Amino acid sequence: MTPDPRYLYLSRGHEESLAHLIYGTGPNGGFVQLTGEVGTGKTMLVRSLLEQNLENVDIALIFNPRLSRRAFMAAICDELGIKYVGPPYSLKQLTDNLSHHLLKTHAAGRNTVLVVDEAQNLSPRVLEQVRMLTNLETSQHKLLRIILVGQPELQQLLARKDMRQVAQRITARYHLCPLSRRETVRYIRHRLTVSGNREDLFTSSALRLVYHLSRGVPRIINTICERTLLAIFATGAKRAGPRLVWRAAREVRGSGVVLGKLDRLMPVLLIVFSTAVIAWFLMPLFTDSKPESGEVVADVLDRPSKVEHELSLPPRPSPEPEASPVIPPESGAKVVSVLLQPESAPAVTVLPVPEAIDTLPEAGLPVDLEGQIAHVADSKRAVHLRLFDLWGKSIKLLSSESASTGRCCSS
Repeated sequence: MTPDPRYLYLSRGHEESLAHLIYGTGPNGGFVQLTGEVGTGKTMLVRSLLEQNLENVDIALIFNPRLSRRAFMAAICDELGIKYVGPPYSLKQLTDNLSHHLLKTHAAGRNTVLVVDEAQNLSPRVLEQVRMLTNLETSQHKLLRIILVGQPELQQLLARKDMRQVAQRITARYHLCPLSRRETVRYIRHRLTVSGNREDLFTSSALRLVYHLSRGVPRIINTICERTLLAIFATGAKRAGPRLVWRAAREVRGSGVVLGKLDRLMPVLLIVFSTAVIAWFLMPLFTDSKPESGEVVADVLDRPSKVEHELSLPPRPSPEPEASPVIPPESGAKVVSVLLQPESAPAVTVLPVPEAIDTLPEAGLPVDLEGQIAHVADSKRAVHLRLFDLWGKSIKLLSSESASTGRCCSS
């Protein structure tokens, strides 16, 4: 695609760059350096400078600076219409002819500007010759203004120690950066408007994808959009979406270049994935040993009320052994002491003597219960009988004298 100045979109960077170029053509221009990445629009700006129709300005434009010193000086003379004898021609003759021409144009009130595009291709010897041309001056003005336009390699070339004399002569520098995402959208719509097409031929997602694939470089934007417009015509679509833009980018730049941009994201994705896996494995350790943050906050908030409640409660009494049941005195029975039972024996409920007698079985014992009760001196005998019966033990009654003591034998 040719650098047509009609399609120039003056972003912030391009506007600054053009201002530097115009400054370099003025009476105090001196030596100006403009650099930028490949395809950012440097040549377009140079073409636009020529379209400015600056008054009283003669411009010598060198597009191919990969020349020898003589060939470079001859190219300058050709651009300015200076006659010389040769080939063969001497470097001194070319320099003298150029100096005479510059003095005439300065006397006529005109400024002469030398613009070198792709200046990163200049050899150190030619750069030294360019520095010598800056010595063509009067007591007040430079006879030749010089503008070097090139890629970032030009900065590296001028940063060399043997090029410090040239670098010190430069009075203005500017580096042109790619477009931002917003500028990319406006740039595409500007070119569509200039060409007479609708501004909405690309969807918003398609424009974002164009910026992602081109990184804001105008030359790449132009090629992707041109191929996308051809796809719209071929498919009959009304607007271009991300799918058409992706296909156009693959055809223009190759699948390897497009996928290479995604490969740069792989280290980040791997780090995120590995972090998530490690966190998933370590999560049980933290959740088992520590309470949740919500529980901690709730416990802290409730702690003052808990402390106040504990302070208001009376001291809890120590547990006491369970007391034996008390028989009221009006029942006519005496207090019964309960014998300890074996661990395997079931729980026994001790009842008063009358109730205990009523609950005794009427049959099953080899003795006469009514006659036995008549010889019982106290209620302890009835309790023993009930306990032995519950334990499944057989008893043998003794004589009345022994019975009065309350003793019995069991088997």
